[in-house]
Amino acid sequence: MPDVYSVGLDGDTMGRAFPEIQMVTATLVGVSATPIAMSDDKGNSAILSTVSNLWTETFARGIAVNMGASAYIASYAMTGKQLREAAIPGTMTLIERIGTTIRLAHRDKKDPIAAVADVTNGFPFWTGKISDVIRRTEGGFARGTALIEGSGENAGRRLTIDFQNEFLIARAEGEALVTVPDLITLLDAETGEPITTESLRYEFRVVALAIPCARRWRTEEVWQS
Repeated sequence: MPDVYSVGLDGDTMGRAFPEIQMVTATLVGVSATPIAMSDDKGNSAILSTVSNLWTETFARGIAVNMGASAYIASYAMTGKQLREAAIPGTMTLIERIGTTIRLAHRDKKDPIAAVADVTNGFPFWTGKISDVIRRTEGGFARGTALIEGSGENAGRRLTIDFQNEFLIARAEGEALVTVPDLITLLDAETGEPITTESLRYEFRVVALAIPCARRWRTEEVWQS
């Protein structure tokens, strides 16, 4: 079992970005998100106590919207024992390794896409150019769809990626290719640098990479939570 201090410094409770407060491993082991403290840059603050982590998301989202769609939060207070059980260790180290891998690939004139795929155990599943990005703000979320015209072996086909703060599901010709909880990552086709949902732009040339999620998200606890 990992040391509580190392997990606290080199770990998190999802192993990826997450769009909603309750979507973390702490929920799987019964840790409450509340009491949760919220504040904004204007000096407003709130403390919530809710009956479930899903309700925490519902109320906190509404407050955050009224704070200008930007709020600071502190939640999921837990014991060291709970942290060892809930946390996914090594995530900070992995982030550092990915950044180092891209930098060294540039220095050594190697393929940064292949290097990132190797360090993340991922695989490229689409190459193409962004032909359109449809965005909307709904319920406090940045939702939308990215359309990517295929190139190379994907020429003549289109990939559609739906996102809600993060990439959720990638489809081609109506068939789901990759979906959460696995990670869908878009990389700049030349540099290998990541492209987030908010930085998607028309005519960006990208490679879509599928990365396996943490094993915890493939257990029965997920479906029972």
